[in-house]
Amino acid sequence: MSNILTLQDIPDLKCDCCIANNDSELIFLSVWGKDTAMQELCAKLTIGETTKHGLTDIKLNHHRVFLAEGKHYAKRTLKVTKTLFGSLIHAFIFDKRIIEPNRDSNSMISIYKVEDVSTRHNRYFDAIKTLSSVPILEHWADEIVSIAKQQGMIKEHKAIVGDVDATTIIVNDTILTQIMSQKIRDGILTLS
Repeated sequence: MSNILTLQDIPDLKCDCCIANNDSELIFLSVWGKDTAMQELCAKLTIGETTKHGLTDIKLNHHRVFLAEGKHYAKRTLKVTKTLFGSLIHAFIFDKRIIEPNRDSNSMISIYKVEDVSTRHNRYFDAIKTLSSVPILEHWADEIVSIAKQQGMIKEHKAIVGDVDATTIIVNDTILTQIMSQKIRDGILTLS
């Protein structure tokens, strides 16, 4: 797979990283290009499906990524000067849950480098503690992460392009509380 993909609707923009969830909804997009091409992308995304010129999906070579309805995306841009191609704009478009957990849905998204496998477990546990309204003790980490995985609260997403992956964590406090209570009664989760 190539490390750089082209946006089919705006071929002057190049993508070096894109992550989508299992429903092909955009989680994270990193694109490079000239200012006018970037402005075109932002305008088309803002218009959405209100006109035939808007975008509701992004086509990257043979991949198609959709913009989730009702989701709010954030954008960050940076101007890079003195490149071989002149001044370029580097833009990140991403699900806001990457920078701030959604308390209404008890969910957040974590992005990490592919090789950071050893730190994922700790990140999962920290995210679950952050999202849960139930107090969770540190020495329960292995058991809590295992419960969350078994219950589908942790969903991993591979990048379409780029060397980062993402994980969506959605904590269901009702289920987590029921299972934790049972494990406390069974002596699996202890206070010390």
